[in-house]
Amino acid sequence: MKISFLASLFLFLLWGCSSQPPLPLPTARTPLGPLQAQAVPEVYGLRIDVDRIPPGQDQLANDLKSAVSTAPSIDPSQYSWVGVNMGNGLFLDSNGNLAVNLVSLYHLADQFRILEKVSALVPYEVRFERSGRDFQRAGGGASLPDVKAVFNDGEIDLNFPDASTQPSIFLDHGVTYDGHGLMNAGQLRLKQEKENFVTVPALLGSFNYYVKRSDRADYGARFIVEKKGDILFIKHPGMLSNSAPIQYELTSDGCAFLDRNGRLHTIVKAGNKITYSVNGNVERTFEIVSGGTEVTPAPTAKP
Repeated sequence: MKISFLASLFLFLLWGCSSQPPLPLPTARTPLGPLQAQAVPEVYGLRIDVDRIPPGQDQLANDLKSAVSTAPSIDPSQYSWVGVNMGNGLFLDSNGNLAVNLVSLYHLADQFRILEKVSALVPYEVRFERSGRDFQRAGGGASLPDVKAVFNDGEIDLNFPDASTQPSIFLDHGVTYDGHGLMNAGQLRLKQEKENFVTVPALLGSFNYYVKRSDRADYGARFIVEKKGDILFIKHPGMLSNSAPIQYELTSDGCAFLDRNGRLHTIVKAGNKITYSVNGNVERTFEIVSGGTEVTPAPTAKP
Protein backbone atom coordinates (compact mmCIF):
# COMPACT_ATOMS: atom_id res chain seq x y z
CA MET A 1 0.00 0.00 0.00
CA LYS A 2 2.81 2.37 0.92
CA ILE A 3 4.62 1.70 -2.38
CA SER A 4 1.40 2.24 -4.32
CA PHE A 5 0.81 5.56 -2.55
CA LEU A 6 4.34 6.75 -3.26
CA ALA A 7 4.08 5.70 -6.89
CA SER A 8 0.79 7.57 -7.23
CA LEU A 9 2.30 10.65 -5.60
CA PHE A 10 5.27 10.51 -7.98
CA LEU A 11 3.00 10.24 -11.03
CA PHE A 12 0.91 13.16 -9.76
CA LEU A 13 3.98 15.34 -9.31
CA LEU A 14 5.32 14.29 -12.71
CA TRP A 15 2.00 15.15 -14.33
CA GLY A 16 1.99 18.52 -12.56
CA CYS A 17 5.49 19.33 -13.82
CA SER A 18 4.79 18.25 -17.38
CA SER A 19 1.56 20.27 -17.59
CA GLN A 20 3.10 23.61 -16.66
CA PRO A 21 2.05 26.25 -19.17
CA PRO A 22 4.81 27.59 -21.45
CA LEU A 23 6.51 30.83 -20.54
CA PRO A 24 5.07 33.80 -22.46
CA LEU A 25 6.99 35.93 -24.89
CA PRO A 26 8.30 39.19 -23.39
CA THR A 27 5.84 42.04 -23.84
CA ALA A 28 8.54 44.72 -24.22
CA ARG A 29 8.79 44.02 -27.93
CA THR A 30 9.90 46.42 -30.67
CA PRO A 31 8.45 46.83 -34.17
CA LEU A 32 9.45 44.23 -36.73
CA GLY A 33 11.14 45.14 -39.97
CA PRO A 34 9.80 43.99 -43.34
CA LEU A 35 9.85 40.35 -44.37
CA GLN A 36 12.69 39.62 -46.80
CA ALA A 37 14.01 36.93 -49.10
CA GLN A 38 17.61 37.68 -50.04
CA ALA A 39 20.11 35.03 -51.18
CA VAL A 40 23.20 35.39 -48.99
CA PRO A 41 26.24 33.45 -47.76
CA GLU A 42 26.68 32.71 -44.05
CA VAL A 43 30.10 31.26 -43.22
CA TYR A 44 30.72 32.65 -39.74
CA GLY A 45 28.46 30.19 -37.94
CA LEU A 46 27.37 32.78 -35.37
CA ARG A 47 23.91 31.24 -35.28
CA ILE A 48 21.34 30.34 -32.65
CA ASP A 49 19.10 27.50 -33.83
CA VAL A 50 15.38 28.24 -34.02
CA ASP A 51 14.31 25.08 -35.83
CA ARG A 52 16.86 22.51 -36.95
CA ILE A 53 16.43 19.70 -39.44
CA PRO A 54 16.69 16.14 -38.06
CA PRO A 55 20.12 14.47 -38.43
CA GLY A 56 20.79 13.00 -41.85
CA GLN A 57 18.29 15.12 -43.77
CA ASP A 58 20.69 17.73 -45.13
CA GLN A 59 20.54 18.09 -48.90
CA LEU A 60 23.88 19.81 -49.51
CA ALA A 61 27.00 18.18 -48.09
CA ASN A 62 29.36 20.82 -46.81
CA ASP A 63 32.34 18.50 -46.24
CA LEU A 64 32.63 19.74 -42.67
CA LYS A 65 33.29 16.71 -40.46
CA SER A 66 32.45 17.12 -36.79
CA ALA A 67 31.22 15.09 -33.85
CA VAL A 68 30.03 17.45 -31.15
CA SER A 69 28.02 14.89 -29.20
CA THR A 70 28.03 16.88 -25.95
CA ALA A 71 26.77 20.10 -27.52
CA PRO A 72 24.79 19.30 -30.67
CA SER A 73 23.36 22.82 -30.83
CA ILE A 74 26.71 24.09 -32.10
CA ASP A 75 27.49 21.15 -34.38
CA PRO A 76 27.84 22.84 -37.80
CA SER A 77 28.18 19.66 -39.87
CA GLN A 78 24.62 19.91 -41.24
CA TYR A 79 24.70 23.64 -41.81
CA SER A 80 24.79 24.96 -45.34
CA TRP A 81 27.03 27.91 -46.12
CA VAL A 82 24.33 29.60 -48.22
CA GLY A 83 20.69 30.44 -47.72
CA VAL A 84 18.12 33.19 -47.42
CA ASN A 85 18.09 36.26 -45.21
CA MET A 86 14.48 36.47 -43.99
CA GLY A 87 14.87 39.83 -42.27
CA ASN A 88 14.57 40.60 -38.55
CA GLY A 89 17.77 38.68 -37.79
CA LEU A 90 16.51 35.35 -39.19
CA PHE A 91 18.46 33.17 -41.62
CA LEU A 92 17.28 29.99 -43.34
CA ASP A 93 20.07 27.93 -44.86
CA SER A 94 19.58 25.82 -47.96
CA ASN A 95 19.37 22.65 -45.85
CA GLY A 96 16.34 24.03 -44.01
CA ASN A 97 17.99 25.06 -40.73
CA LEU A 98 16.33 28.18 -39.34
CA ALA A 99 18.50 30.30 -37.06
CA VAL A 100 19.02 33.72 -35.59
CA ASN A 101 22.08 35.19 -37.31
CA LEU A 102 23.77 37.27 -34.61
CA VAL A 103 25.72 39.33 -37.14
CA SER A 104 22.48 40.29 -38.88
CA LEU A 105 20.43 40.73 -35.70
CA TYR A 106 22.90 43.19 -34.20
CA HIS A 107 24.14 44.68 -37.50
CA LEU A 108 27.72 43.85 -36.52
CA ALA A 109 30.54 45.25 -38.61
CA ASP A 110 32.56 42.70 -40.58
CA GLN A 111 35.73 43.18 -38.50
CA PHE A 112 35.53 41.50 -35.09
CA ARG A 113 36.91 39.09 -32.53
CA ILE A 114 34.24 37.17 -30.62
CA LEU A 115 34.65 34.51 -27.93
CA GLU A 116 31.80 32.04 -27.47
CA LYS A 117 31.34 29.99 -24.30
CA VAL A 118 29.00 27.00 -24.44
CA SER A 119 27.44 25.45 -21.33
CA ALA A 120 27.68 21.70 -21.89
CA LEU A 121 28.85 18.48 -20.23
CA VAL A 122 32.30 19.54 -21.37
CA PRO A 123 32.17 23.34 -21.76
CA TYR A 124 33.46 24.78 -25.02
CA GLU A 125 35.15 28.01 -25.99
CA VAL A 126 35.11 28.95 -29.65
CA ARG A 127 36.84 31.96 -31.23
CA PHE A 128 35.49 33.85 -34.22
CA GLU A 129 37.80 36.40 -35.82
CA ARG A 130 37.44 38.48 -38.97
CA SER A 131 40.37 40.68 -39.92
CA GLY A 132 40.57 42.24 -43.36
CA ARG A 133 39.70 39.58 -45.94
CA ASP A 134 40.41 36.67 -43.57
CA PHE A 135 38.06 34.87 -41.19
CA GLN A 136 38.80 32.01 -38.82
CA ARG A 137 36.72 30.01 -36.39
CA ALA A 138 38.84 27.98 -33.97
CA GLY A 139 38.61 26.20 -30.63
CA GLY A 140 36.04 23.83 -29.20
CA GLY A 141 38.37 20.84 -29.04
CA ALA A 142 39.24 18.23 -31.63
CA SER A 143 35.57 17.39 -32.30
CA LEU A 144 34.81 20.86 -33.64
CA PRO A 145 36.86 21.52 -36.78
CA ASP A 146 38.45 24.88 -37.44
CA VAL A 147 37.13 26.88 -40.38
CA LYS A 148 38.95 29.47 -42.46
CA ALA A 149 37.52 31.72 -45.14
CA VAL A 150 39.02 34.31 -47.47
CA PHE A 151 36.74 37.04 -48.80
CA ASN A 152 37.63 38.16 -52.31
CA ASP A 153 35.69 40.31 -54.75
CA GLY A 154 32.61 38.27 -55.62
CA GLU A 155 34.00 35.07 -54.07
CA ILE A 156 34.51 33.42 -50.67
CA ASP A 157 37.02 30.56 -50.48
CA LEU A 158 36.59 28.06 -47.65
CA ASN A 159 39.20 25.85 -46.01
CA PHE A 160 38.86 23.32 -43.20
CA PRO A 161 40.48 20.01 -42.14
CA ASP A 162 39.71 16.72 -43.90
CA ALA A 163 37.75 18.39 -46.70
CA SER A 164 37.63 16.34 -49.90
CA THR A 165 37.63 19.60 -51.88
CA GLN A 166 38.21 23.29 -51.21
CA PRO A 167 34.74 24.77 -51.76
CA SER A 168 33.94 28.33 -52.80
CA ILE A 169 30.92 30.59 -52.73
CA PHE A 170 30.32 32.89 -55.69
CA LEU A 171 28.26 36.07 -55.41
CA ASP A 172 26.55 37.03 -58.66
CA HIS A 173 22.82 37.85 -58.76
CA GLY A 174 22.45 35.53 -55.79
CA VAL A 175 24.84 32.96 -54.32
CA THR A 176 26.35 29.74 -55.63
CA TYR A 177 27.97 27.14 -53.41
CA ASP A 178 30.52 25.19 -55.43
CA GLY A 179 32.09 22.13 -53.84
CA HIS A 180 34.40 21.77 -56.87
CA GLY A 181 33.35 18.15 -57.26
CA LEU A 182 33.38 16.16 -60.49
CA MET A 183 30.62 17.02 -62.96
CA ASN A 184 29.57 19.97 -60.73
CA ALA A 185 28.74 17.60 -57.87
CA GLY A 186 27.88 19.48 -54.70
CA GLN A 187 26.96 22.69 -56.51
CA LEU A 188 23.90 24.68 -55.50
CA ARG A 189 22.67 28.01 -56.84
CA LEU A 190 20.24 30.39 -55.20
CA LYS A 191 19.25 32.93 -57.83
CA GLN A 192 17.95 36.36 -56.84
CA GLU A 193 15.28 36.74 -59.51
CA LYS A 194 14.08 40.06 -58.12
CA GLU A 195 13.76 41.87 -54.82
CA ASN A 196 12.56 39.38 -52.19
CA PHE A 197 12.20 36.52 -54.67
CA VAL A 198 14.78 33.70 -54.76
CA THR A 199 14.62 30.59 -56.91
CA VAL A 200 16.57 27.34 -56.54
CA PRO A 201 16.68 25.14 -59.64
CA ALA A 202 15.91 21.50 -58.87
CA LEU A 203 15.75 18.26 -60.84
CA LEU A 204 12.01 18.63 -61.37
CA GLY A 205 11.46 22.35 -61.79
CA SER A 206 12.47 24.72 -58.98
CA PHE A 207 11.35 25.90 -55.60
CA ASN A 208 11.04 29.45 -54.40
CA TYR A 209 11.58 31.71 -51.42
CA TYR A 210 9.51 34.86 -51.73
CA VAL A 211 7.58 37.56 -49.91
CA LYS A 212 3.99 37.09 -51.00
CA ARG A 213 2.67 40.25 -49.35
CA SER A 214 3.76 42.53 -46.52
CA ASP A 215 2.42 40.17 -43.85
CA ARG A 216 3.25 36.78 -45.41
CA ALA A 217 6.25 35.02 -46.95
CA ASP A 218 6.82 31.48 -48.23
CA TYR A 219 10.28 29.95 -47.83
CA GLY A 220 10.60 26.94 -50.11
CA ALA A 221 8.88 23.84 -48.81
CA ARG A 222 10.12 24.55 -45.30
CA PHE A 223 8.27 27.48 -43.75
CA ILE A 224 5.37 29.87 -44.07
CA VAL A 225 5.82 33.09 -42.08
CA GLU A 226 2.94 35.34 -41.12
CA LYS A 227 3.43 38.74 -39.54
CA LYS A 228 0.75 39.69 -37.04
CA GLY A 229 1.46 42.95 -35.27
CA ASP A 230 4.91 42.68 -33.72
CA ILE A 231 5.06 38.86 -33.74
CA LEU A 232 6.11 36.47 -36.51
CA PHE A 233 4.26 33.13 -36.64
CA ILE A 234 6.45 30.54 -38.34
CA LYS A 235 4.98 27.19 -39.33
CA HIS A 236 5.65 24.29 -41.64
CA PRO A 237 3.38 24.05 -44.71
CA GLY A 238 0.69 21.44 -44.17
CA MET A 239 1.14 21.27 -40.40
CA LEU A 240 -2.04 20.53 -38.47
CA SER A 241 -4.09 23.54 -37.47
CA ASN A 242 -3.71 22.66 -33.79
CA SER A 243 0.07 22.43 -34.01
CA ALA A 244 1.83 25.28 -32.27
CA PRO A 245 3.81 27.53 -34.61
CA ILE A 246 7.10 29.13 -33.67
CA GLN A 247 6.53 32.67 -32.37
CA TYR A 248 9.31 35.22 -32.84
CA GLU A 249 9.68 38.84 -31.80
CA LEU A 250 12.30 41.57 -31.57
CA THR A 251 13.12 43.26 -28.29
CA SER A 252 15.09 46.39 -27.46
CA ASP A 253 18.21 44.33 -26.71
CA GLY A 254 17.79 41.34 -29.04
CA CYS A 255 15.00 38.89 -29.73
CA ALA A 256 12.90 36.14 -28.20
CA PHE A 257 11.03 33.14 -29.57
CA LEU A 258 8.85 30.26 -28.48
CA ASP A 259 9.83 27.00 -30.15
CA ARG A 260 7.36 24.32 -31.20
CA ASN A 261 7.63 22.70 -27.76
CA GLY A 262 6.72 25.92 -25.97
CA ARG A 263 10.20 26.67 -24.64
CA LEU A 264 11.14 30.33 -24.36
CA HIS A 265 14.45 31.35 -25.97
CA THR A 266 15.91 34.80 -25.37
CA ILE A 267 18.92 36.53 -26.89
CA VAL A 268 20.06 39.65 -25.06
CA LYS A 269 22.98 42.01 -25.68
CA ALA A 270 24.31 44.08 -22.79
CA GLY A 271 27.46 46.03 -23.54
CA ASN A 272 29.89 43.70 -25.31
CA LYS A 273 28.19 40.49 -24.13
CA ILE A 274 25.45 38.52 -25.88
CA THR A 275 23.60 35.94 -23.75
CA TYR A 276 21.43 33.13 -25.07
CA SER A 277 19.06 31.48 -22.58
CA VAL A 278 16.36 28.79 -22.73
CA ASN A 279 13.58 29.06 -20.15
CA GLY A 280 15.84 31.36 -18.15
CA ASN A 281 18.86 29.03 -18.16
CA VAL A 282 21.99 30.40 -19.85
CA GLU A 283 23.11 28.12 -22.70
CA ARG A 284 25.72 30.19 -24.55
CA THR A 285 27.42 33.55 -24.23
CA PHE A 286 29.32 35.59 -26.82
CA GLU A 287 31.84 38.18 -25.73
CA ILE A 288 32.72 40.78 -28.35
CA VAL A 289 36.39 41.16 -27.51
CA SER A 290 37.07 43.73 -30.20
CA GLY A 291 35.36 45.25 -33.23
CA GLY A 292 31.81 44.25 -33.98
CA THR A 293 30.57 47.82 -33.65
CA GLU A 294 26.95 48.00 -34.68
CA VAL A 295 26.43 49.54 -38.10
CA THR A 296 23.30 51.08 -39.54
CA PRO A 297 21.73 48.58 -41.97
CA ALA A 298 21.29 49.63 -45.56
CA PRO A 299 17.74 50.67 -46.47
CA THR A 300 15.61 47.80 -47.73
CA ALA A 301 12.84 48.32 -50.23
CA LYS A 302 9.47 47.32 -48.80
CA PRO A 303 7.65 44.59 -50.73
